[in-house]
Amino acid sequence: MSEPLFLQQLSQEHADCLRFADRLEQLLTVGDSAALAEGVRLIQAYNTAEMEQHLQHEEQTILMPLVQEHREFLPLCMRLGKEHGLLRTLAENVCEVSAAKDIADFARVLREHTLVEEGQLFPALPDLLTSEQMAAVAQFAPLKPKPVIDVAAYQPVTKNTTHQHRQAWLDAVQAYIQNRKQSGVSLVLFAHYQPELVKELAQHLGFSFFNYQQQVMENYREQAEHIPLSSLLVTMAEQSQQGSVVFHNTEALLCVKPENERRQWFKEVLDLPTEHLVLIPVSIFQGEVPKQHPGVCDLELMKTPEVLDKPIETTRLPYDLE
Repeated sequence: MSEPLFLQQLSQEHADCLRFADRLEQLLTVGDSAALAEGVRLIQAYNTAEMEQHLQHEEQTILMPLVQEHREFLPLCMRLGKEHGLLRTLAENVCEVSAAKDIADFARVLREHTLVEEGQLFPALPDLLTSEQMAAVAQFAPLKPKPVIDVAAYQPVTKNTTHQHRQAWLDAVQAYIQNRKQSGVSLVLFAHYQPELVKELAQHLGFSFFNYQQQVMENYREQAEHIPLSSLLVTMAEQSQQGSVVFHNTEALLCVKPENERRQWFKEVLDLPTEHLVLIPVSIFQGEVPKQHPGVCDLELMKTPEVLDKPIETTRLPYDLE
């Protein structure tokens, strides 16, 4: 059976992903320093040229409609969203110091993730998406990243340079926090979902770490989507009584709520009185956060604008190199 027309681009990209994983595994088999260096270079090039556009395409035109309108697919969508975050983290941190492990991890996750999407997600879409949603998939143009600072200074070349840049970002957030009152709520914008960096931020600031999805939502299982957003505010206020806290994975609940409810919640949470400071990482719904609010810490290395001037010019990598 041929692929539906609206999925042809994504399916072609998936075929490219599998060939790319094959190529990386070939380089691992060779295993010498030149082959491993080439693997690192290819992953970095793929990350820059193609991967983010592909992930945006799926997240904005497929995963979001399914989460909002077909709740039976919520577990699969949450799994795929987490794997998107893992792929981004692996691609950003790949380096020659730990090249063999980094390349192997990236190739494995890329292959397994791609096969799940092709085998479980895509076959269901023709019966789930409306004609308008299918058109959105077919016509998608990824948003062009807008540099906020000198991006050239933030290329993850080695573990040491990556650590230095993460440290600089952590220090910048800490400086922001020091200029805020030590109660209430602040939103910290992330370029994309980075759970390990969120944990690192909590450790750096000396805050406790609270994972709302694991510590609250998982207890409700399939009923978690019915948790009202007001309960998030109550839980935050309770957690803040014990000290300042980084409140992680609120977007796991926000993603099953309508946009108007999310926007209203962001306004309410920024006015929430708490005993100690609550930091909330935000990556998926940055466009719905109130603009120019002093409670919003916007220190991303790359910021995606809401309004697109022009589509990204995508470069295709030579996947079939021998």
